[in-house]
Amino acid sequence: MLVKKELETIQPVQPRIKATRHEYILTAAVETLHKSGEILAVFVWEADGLAYRMFFDRKNYITLNDEEQWKINNPIFFEERKSDVETDNLVTGFLNERYHTKAGAAICSEIADINYKKKEKQRKAKWERVRRARDLLPLMLPTEISNWTDEKVFDHKSIIRKDKSVWCMACGKAHKPETLPKHKSQYQCEICGKQTQAVLERYMTAESVADKAKVLFNYDAKDANLLISTTVKRTLGERRYIHSYETNYFEVMQERGVRAYKYNAIMHSWTDARFSGVERAFVYTKGLERWFDIGESLQKLDGQKVSMRLIRHSMRENRETTERLIKHDFTRLAEYGFDLPKALDFETVFKLDKNFIHACRRWNPTREELGYLQAADCWVNDELFMKIRDLAKEGAVYVRNSFGPLRVYMSYEKMIGYFHKQHLTTKKPFGTLKSLYLDYIRMTKEVTKRETLDKRELFPKDIVKAHDNVATQLRVAKNSKKDTALRQIYEKYHDEYEMEYKGLAVVMPKGIMDFIKEGRTLGHCVGSGNRYIDMHINMSKMTFFIRKSDAVDVPYYTFTIDMEKGKLTECFGKGHSLKTKQVEAMIGHFIQKVFGKKKVKGAA
Repeated sequence: MLVKKELETIQPVQPRIKATRHEYILTAAVETLHKSGEILAVFVWEADGLAYRMFFDRKNYITLNDEEQWKINNPIFFEERKSDVETDNLVTGFLNERYHTKAGAAICSEIADINYKKKEKQRKAKWERVRRARDLLPLMLPTEISNWTDEKVFDHKSIIRKDKSVWCMACGKAHKPETLPKHKSQYQCEICGKQTQAVLERYMTAESVADKAKVLFNYDAKDANLLISTTVKRTLGERRYIHSYETNYFEVMQERGVRAYKYNAIMHSWTDARFSGVERAFVYTKGLERWFDIGESLQKLDGQKVSMRLIRHSMRENRETTERLIKHDFTRLAEYGFDLPKALDFETVFKLDKNFIHACRRWNPTREELGYLQAADCWVNDELFMKIRDLAKEGAVYVRNSFGPLRVYMSYEKMIGYFHKQHLTTKKPFGTLKSLYLDYIRMTKEVTKRETLDKRELFPKDIVKAHDNVATQLRVAKNSKKDTALRQIYEKYHDEYEMEYKGLAVVMPKGIMDFIKEGRTLGHCVGSGNRYIDMHINMSKMTFFIRKSDAVDVPYYTFTIDMEKGKLTECFGKGHSLKTKQVEAMIGHFIQKVFGKKKVKGAA
């Protein structure tokens, strides 16, 4: 054991020669101390004096630098440091007889050995800990959980046998129906009345009729409790279900604390988990009640598909809040750690009218959905809430203050209905649609020069297309002079520059709209901004469109020519695809025709 107070008493050994600039000299001493035992002290000298000291006891090392700071690391490499024969012998003799080199190399090797042994010891301790935890897992799924999954998680099966009878796995009885059900169809047992899935007998053990589900359950093992996230698989045997399971993640709860483990599919092994899984799973509650000790309220989770996050939240953070939320069927709010005030009445806690109590319990809203409800100024029925749920799925939108600008143009009901329809049409989230809509309204007012818009203008069928169209109109309106200039250039030069060659044609842009259409269709930057338009107008670098001869209105490739040098500067197709050999031949023909044979050689 290295005791710092004792190490500080060891006097540095002065070097016999003084170190020059950019040079280090090593000296050493071996001392026997009361608590630290036999110690090797190595002193590193530079031109200005003692740089730092290093102390060894054959198992550990520690460094003291010139600023009186202690560090347990390797601060410097020693191979190139000078030392005398006496220091070399002293260091190698103390560390190990196998060293027959300079003190610097011996110290480097010793440090590497010490670090390796420490890491190996930690690694072995870690894997031993994981192995012991893994041994606590049950080899088979407990019987009560197998029965519970049959009733709560999976649908029952009915086997269509060769003698044209049906064996119901729910009641365990056979009967002969008038009409045999089809394979994998829904079938109601004539004896017990339960809804089942019909399966042909020859497919009983097939993977296609196996059931799988994630189940979260508690298991008592020796001196520990385990929370296990497992994938339960159920296959059909002869007149019985066969259950098996794979553990994905588990937490071991012992007196000294909770440790989490997850399966590393790449390494095919179990490892410590920094973060527990947040996958959704069916929760088996019988064992969890004993673990969390939060009473009957947790039975609300029985058979529900909830996230492991809820379980971790109730276990480690705020059991009282979680219990209250679960008790009132707000499991989604409990799952995401909803901060519940201590007030008891519904209106104060959820900032909703008390008439929503029963509806909210039925809906079990998430935090985002609750925000939409709090922003409502009308009654929200089931149909309207389902639209809210679809909009809120796309991610967290803090809506308490975000509906204000929209409410100028529409009521709450109209807003939810309109944006839900837009979401189904465009597949874009509410936040994006809201931004596009407000931007569209602003630009439409600017184009029409009216503050009041009619109903058709307020509610376009496709907000994305409407936004792009009005943006184009506004851009053309703002650049009317440039649009006129483009048309003049077209009228003057199109006879000279437009041509056909081997199934392709070169077309000149007639105005700004042509640049915008080209950029949007092919997905490149020729239509964004005014850079290409300005270059085309001053005729320093002109842009031309390549079309197929039988489809001259459909964008195909775009190329730009340096008109002073007669060289190609850019050529791209859809998604910035590079030019084909046919397109390259077309451009070569164009340069030759426009600039003559002398400049073709320099063309890119």
